Amino acid sequence: MSKTKIDVRTLPDVKPLETFDDANQALLQLGRIESLLQDKEAELNEKIQKLRDEFDLMTAQTVQSKEMLSAQLEKFALANKNEFEKERSRTLLHGTIGLRWTPPKVGLLNRKYNWDSALELLRKFKWGKDFIRTKDEVDKEALLSAISQKEIDDSKLAAVGLKIDSKENFFYELNWDSIK
Repeated sequence: MSKTKIDVRTLPDVKPLETFDDANQALLQLGRIESLLQDKEAELNEKIQKLRDEFDLMTAQTVQSKEMLSAQLEKFALANKNEFEKERSRTLLHGTIGLRWTPPKVGLLNRKYNWDSALELLRKFKWGKDFIRTKDEVDKEALLSAISQKEIDDSKLAAVGLKIDSKENFFYELNWDSIK
């Protein structure tokens, strides 16, 4: 593939825009630049994908060997589980093997239960105060709605340490049909 050089003379001038026609021309230039960048990025991604595919082909057998050896080591460790009761790992000449506990987590007993049914059972057995979490948080949507309906104003919000933020951001959108 040939390398395309960007001609600096074709880039937009850095003069200030004075009319909407100038702004329209700037949008046209932006569209051309973005299109060029997207094309170059697509070429790059294609090359990267080809390299990844080649790498995967070249290393497939090696990866498979690695997975088989790892599985054999795991099988060996599980077969000799009693050797890992005092010390959870064994340092050998060429590395270390071991068994490690994952951090404990609460899960559902079986498919008969879901989190809602477990929550109800916790309430039924009156375990709620110890094992059910309640979360208090500000209802921002309700506050925005109340402000828009003039139920509360900025001074009332300020009294509780809140304010409404809104800012104006510039944007542009390209009309790709006219650019291409």
